[in-house]
Amino acid sequence: MYGSSSSSRSPFSQLDWMTILLFFGLLTWGWISIYAAIYDAEKTYTVTQFLFKTNAGKQIMWIGLATMLALVLMLLDVRLFATFSPFFYIATMALLVGVLLFGREVAGSKSWFDFGGIRFQPAELAKVGTALMIAFFLGNKRVSAEKWKYIGVLMVIIGIPAVLTILQGDTGSAMVFASFFIVFYREGLPSFIMVAGLSAILLLVATLVMLSDLWGLMQRIIVIGGMVLLVIQFIDFFRRRAEDRPKWFVFMIEIGLNVILLTIPWWLPIQEYQSEDIALIKSESFKQNLMWLSGVFAVWLFIKGIFSLTIDKKYKPIWLVGFIVMAAVAIVGGLDFFVKDVLKEYQRKRLEVLVDPTQGKQDFGWQVYNSKSAISSGGLTGKGFLEGTHTKLNYVPDQSTDFIYCTIGEEQGWVGSFGVLVLFVLLFFRLIHVAERQKSKFSRVYAYGVVSILFYHFVVNIGMTIGLFPVIGIPLPFFSYGGSSLWGFTLLLFILVKLDMHRKIEVKID
Repeated sequence: MYGSSSSSRSPFSQLDWMTILLFFGLLTWGWISIYAAIYDAEKTYTVTQFLFKTNAGKQIMWIGLATMLALVLMLLDVRLFATFSPFFYIATMALLVGVLLFGREVAGSKSWFDFGGIRFQPAELAKVGTALMIAFFLGNKRVSAEKWKYIGVLMVIIGIPAVLTILQGDTGSAMVFASFFIVFYREGLPSFIMVAGLSAILLLVATLVMLSDLWGLMQRIIVIGGMVLLVIQFIDFFRRRAEDRPKWFVFMIEIGLNVILLTIPWWLPIQEYQSEDIALIKSESFKQNLMWLSGVFAVWLFIKGIFSLTIDKKYKPIWLVGFIVMAAVAIVGGLDFFVKDVLKEYQRKRLEVLVDPTQGKQDFGWQVYNSKSAISSGGLTGKGFLEGTHTKLNYVPDQSTDFIYCTIGEEQGWVGSFGVLVLFVLLFFRLIHVAERQKSKFSRVYAYGVVSILFYHFVVNIGMTIGLFPVIGIPLPFFSYGGSSLWGFTLLLFILVKLDMHRKIEVKID
């Protein structure tokens, strides 16, 4: 299954101390921030009470156990990680199924095992298992993310844990698995897929912003699509040699069809609904217009297809642009259904608060509103250690977990907030450097998996605290309180450190 070559030097001589120092630097800064978040001058604790009753005390124990886990990983045979990757992946998928059957529901998400008061979230291990499985699959030199048959397998690898996590009600953790597209891109995923993915994300954001007027968004999409088609049609016509151009009447018919597409939104029938609920009227009207639009567009695409296959065979952009417009229509219509008919009320409220931060200050928008207030009140240098008023008055729920960054912003100001960003950026650059110096393809792919997961958590968590992303319960790596997440991130990182210790070994996946 694998082959290796050994080195006469001790593997510990290849230990990447820079990554380890960054790891402990983030852990230390994180613990100080947790302590600041839970500090109450009016309460006194014995050592035992502090360790077992406060988040800061329990985090000390989690850090100690995480350090022991890191040491154990350093002593394992490096070849085990490649050999047992599929088994570890299967085991973590079994845990995800198990938590659906026997797990405990917390905050609307059934994603925790509870062992005598100690809670464990298997999704954290699933991230590690998926990263190893992707490395195992792509580690084979005959496999590449450039080929569709392998892309399909990769979609299954990340799709299984994503679906199981969604079934638990933990959409935020499920979205982590989409970050592996960074790995796929590094390993040859065609650029147009990444561009299409980013465009879809932008469209999703636009849909959320215009959720109250989706038909207006649909009109803009169709108009832009029709204008692009007209421009392509004219450019394609005049760049051809005269003998290759279609007849003028054919050209004008095709232009006329494009103009029809351009004006569809204004001649669809307007539906009348008897209701005082304006939102309901808009929603029902949008659904009805979407049905009309789908039918008209299908007929339009069929006629255009006949032209491009028979009369004007050299005109091909119709298929690409037509597909893009249809995909955009499907995304907008699908998101409307997902938000209004699939999401739970509290999830829908969080999206509404994201779009309009002024609403929901007293309920669903409370965390984000006060988190932003805490960060902005810190100014340049902050209010000082343990001096945060928003923190002390408990304005932000879960401040030591998902919203730990607002504690840093309030007490350490812009300087501290920027310092945290710099430390994470240094870690990401270091891990990319580590990835690129690996001789083994398995190790390189896994390293990029680590970068992808940490980067996702970093961006989304900080985005949540400053109101750029909806609140989806994503911890800040090494900062947020919690044993499951800390052990998961430690396992993720120190498997890479171990692989890097043996970076001159070629691990071959057959």
